[in-house]
Amino acid sequence: MKPLTIAGLVLGVVLSLGVAVAATTEWGEYRVDLIRCADAGTVCGSVVTGTDPLSSGRITVKEDSVAIRIRGAKPDTLYRVSFLQMKNNGTNVSGPYGIASSTNVGELTTDHKGNGSKTFTTKASIEPRLGFFYVGHPGQTNEFVTGIDQN
Repeated sequence: MKPLTIAGLVLGVVLSLGVAVAATTEWGEYRVDLIRCADAGTVCGSVVTGTDPLSSGRITVKEDSVAIRIRGAKPDTLYRVSFLQMKNNGTNVSGPYGIASSTNVGELTTDHKGNGSKTFTTKASIEPRLGFFYVGHPGQTNEFVTGIDQN
């Protein structure tokens, strides 16, 4: 996997705007891939970036739910799904953006193959927002983040 560039990360955050836009109009479905924080070249919302494996992953947001599916992650492991809300740090609407708050969406545990999926009915607590999802070990490292992998 190639590391994600800063431009790619910014694009991922901009694409996350689709969640906020969809929340203010009629809801459909918003899907975004998960990528490894270690490959993203960023701290993924924390000081410590983990190195867990990931074959594939996806976050799906619908009108009344947030679902996660991960494959090939660390086996028999508890992961916490969170949403990191961004805010504009000044009067210029085109930047810069900083962290406003983090919302815990829920937790899931992978099976012996490192696969897991779960649907949470917490969408209402994160709408409308600009930001991104990240997945990690509670109180430790962030492992995965929503983004774009062009491989």
